[in-house]
Amino acid sequence: DLRARGGGPSGYVAPVAVAAPAMKAGRYDDNKQYNRFLTFMGENARLAPHPLDVNERLVIQVVDKDGKSMPNCSVEVKSLDGKVLSKTTTFADGRTMFFPSADAKPSDKDFTLTATCGKEKRNGQWSRAGKREVQLRFPQARVVTKPVPVDVAIVLDTTGSMGGQIDRLKQTLQAIHFQLTQLPVKPDLRLGLVAYRDRDDDYVTRVTPFTADVAQMQRAIDKLDADGGGDTPEDLQQAFNEAMRKLDWRFDAVRVGFAISDAIPHTDYRDQTYTYRDAMRDGLRRGVKWAMVGAGGLPLDGEVIFRQIAQFTMSEYVFVTQGEGGDSAGGVGEASHHVGSNYQVENLDQAMIRIVKRELSYLTDTPKDFDDTIVATATTPSVPRDKVLAPAVAEVLRQLADYSAIRLKPATPVAVLPAESTDAAYNAVAEYVSEQMVFAATRNPSFKVLERDLSKIGQELKLATTDFFDAEQSAQVGKLLGAELLIVAKLQVHASGATLFAKLVRVETGEMLSVAKVDMNKAVLQSS
Repeated sequence: DLRARGGGPSGYVAPVAVAAPAMKAGRYDDNKQYNRFLTFMGENARLAPHPLDVNERLVIQVVDKDGKSMPNCSVEVKSLDGKVLSKTTTFADGRTMFFPSADAKPSDKDFTLTATCGKEKRNGQWSRAGKREVQLRFPQARVVTKPVPVDVAIVLDTTGSMGGQIDRLKQTLQAIHFQLTQLPVKPDLRLGLVAYRDRDDDYVTRVTPFTADVAQMQRAIDKLDADGGGDTPEDLQQAFNEAMRKLDWRFDAVRVGFAISDAIPHTDYRDQTYTYRDAMRDGLRRGVKWAMVGAGGLPLDGEVIFRQIAQFTMSEYVFVTQGEGGDSAGGVGEASHHVGSNYQVENLDQAMIRIVKRELSYLTDTPKDFDDTIVATATTPSVPRDKVLAPAVAEVLRQLADYSAIRLKPATPVAVLPAESTDAAYNAVAEYVSEQMVFAATRNPSFKVLERDLSKIGQELKLATTDFFDAEQSAQVGKLLGAELLIVAKLQVHASGATLFAKLVRVETGEMLSVAKVDMNKAVLQSS
């Protein structure tokens, strides 16, 4: 038991803490399900005290000669008249973001991009009407510092209602440290802490600087208890100020922060000049990801703010949940979450570990991202397709809409191209998939389905339908149909069953806005 008998560095033995049950938490990435996030923020805009227009988004990725991510590179975006609009730092996956709607004038249509990695620079251009992802490639191979420096900060609400979360952290800190330091990359891990309450409490913030000594951090956390508060909001903004300005984040490190609270921040202190919006801008500028953890009881207005911060810093919204399906407005034992059904549930401490592990994986030869594959299985071919395959296809359409890289207006004209099969023996399955895609698209408010004779369209373009899966070629079909979007699908048959790949294509640019995948076993493939 690492927590109870520890014996970590400096000979420290952690005290046996009061038993705290495991806390289940969901992980959700609003940068993946970007269109859904924009819809959520639009519906709840009144609840954001410090709004920021992120309806337009450019994702910039910096890679080396082999396509591997280049972290900690500075990226500058300028208007054509030379005005600097944005300065950011790439995260471990080599990505960063620019929001024209927040940082540029409506009249700015074209921009220059400059990435600086060490002493090398790479330049690029981007048009506001162009694709929403740009890659800047350097001619050299990346160099990863060994051991990899990792700075993890915990910003923790310690007011009266947070006793369970504090006790849980006391119990699991050394286990979290052990699992991270035993990864194959053997990171040089430092932990930092900002405990916070509110004005008129015993303290507003208590800062424990970054340290590689887990025993020192354990002692700091063991001294914490849950007390104070009074009114619902707490001074999270001051805690962010301390975390961003007083913790000595290393420039060459993987930098991740976890802010854990069940309450919204005070945004009504008139003498407070540093806001959570400043913190999220600082995070993107300096390459610090803020995973926002909603503890049990966090209400909807807290979810809005927490998701704002996590999305802007390319991180995740994590929420304590009791495991019920569907959305929640928050309450005893559960944080508000309006994210549908597509999220992963695990213990809170494991969620924190997984987020850091993912960042570290980007610096290896085999990056690992979360798998959003839909699975359709049946025990026998006698199971009707309507019970297994139809729900999977409906989930494909939901994912294509929610994961879109741009905001989808209601009733956007869309054409659903016939799904193709790599094995003619299963053409009937592909036809069924096509029918279900059209049906699901007609029920999605983001889409207005257009219909025309696609065989004639293919003859006009001298294309076989087997070419339609190529995004840029299929975009030609969309133009003739008068569609703004296309849904294109392919059934890849293999020995154990089949995989259905689906894409949402933007006709204007030919870019893929989102993808979805269904793995199905042979029984589903042979069902009727």
